[in-house]
Amino acid sequence: MALKDYFFFTKEERRGVAVLLVIICILIGVRVVIAASQAPSNSSHSSHSSNSSISSTPGYRRYIKHDAGKIELNTADSIQLQELKGIGPGFARRIVIYREKLGGYYAIEQLMEVYGFTEKLYNLIKNDISVDASKIRKININQMDISRLKRHPYISYYEAKAIYEYRIKQPDAKVKNLDEMANIPDLEENWQVIRIYITAE
Repeated sequence: MALKDYFFFTKEERRGVAVLLVIICILIGVRVVIAASQAPSNSSHSSHSSNSSISSTPGYRRYIKHDAGKIELNTADSIQLQELKGIGPGFARRIVIYREKLGGYYAIEQLMEVYGFTEKLYNLIKNDISVDASKIRKININQMDISRLKRHPYISYYEAKAIYEYRIKQPDAKVKNLDEMANIPDLEENWQVIRIYITAE
């Protein structure tokens, strides 16, 4: 039997094959349309999954604008501080450590006193930070001796000594009015700053 005999079809058979091919083409077309319509959804899901994977990777940090507005220096933890541009774990830790030594910040300019802080970095973040001076933890001078007072970054040994000696001369060795100390010779120069960090209550 010749090869061409295998491909001989009657009129009815050719019509059946044609119909079958049309049906196959229609099914393929439907599949292509469905796949195309699902592609964006899958892509979005894939992108979301990828972002979720990156965000959950330890050590990965993206710059995120603080939703509530400016970051408050006296209440922010080191993680929140890292939301600021240019502030990594090292600087965030130094900001918190210096805050603890001071008892709190009363002005954002005090960041320039943090070790390694530059004017360029300060200018980069100054519009994204704020300070609530009411959060400052003050030193009760009626309960502190010279050694404790002079631990504060803004109080020298001589200033601590002047505060202590003034206190012990008062009735019951207690200061009642801090304003009376403004004219003590050893305190006059830095009194306005020292006054922020001490209390007699």
